[in-house]
Amino acid sequence: MDESGLLTVMPESRWNETLAGQVPAGTASRGHSAAKVVMNKGADEGEFGFRELTWLELTAPLSFVKTFHLQIGTTQLRHIGFESSLEDGVDIRDLFTCVARRWRDTVTYIRMMHTPVSHNLIPRVSMDALSPLFGLTQLKHLEIGSYAMEMTNLDVQDMADAPWANKIHTLRSPS
Repeated sequence: MDESGLLTVMPESRWNETLAGQVPAGTASRGHSAAKVVMNKGADEGEFGFRELTWLELTAPLSFVKTFHLQIGTTQLRHIGFESSLEDGVDIRDLFTCVARRWRDTVTYIRMMHTPVSHNLIPRVSMDALSPLFGLTQLKHLEIGSYAMEMTNLDVQDMADAPWANKIHTLRSPS
């Protein structure tokens, strides 16, 4: 897979017809950003499976992280950690909206780290991007590292009003 982190997910039966003449079946291709994913029996098209997954750590471009989160079949994810050094235009708010929508009552741990590359500036993350996380009910650990962020008194109050505010034991936010 190339640095873009794009992943094509489809049933094995459609793999050959879709990529006929482009990429041999069963391979990943740098030029086409394709990867074969064979789904579990009973999985819906576009869904990986991983139905029993509760702990997920990824080091990948944010576009891949978002695609992976959208495609996994688990309803019981509790631990989410991801690290990325490539800023690829993915809307972090959209990623967190996906997390909050799918695992509102199960996620207890979120860690988002940016691994700086010497020539890159530190990326910014806004409180608006984090706002979907304010609806999580079981969050006990929230860590956002190596991002720049401005936080106002109102932002702190919004976090204090979150359902997890009296349960959380670790809160690390960028400055």
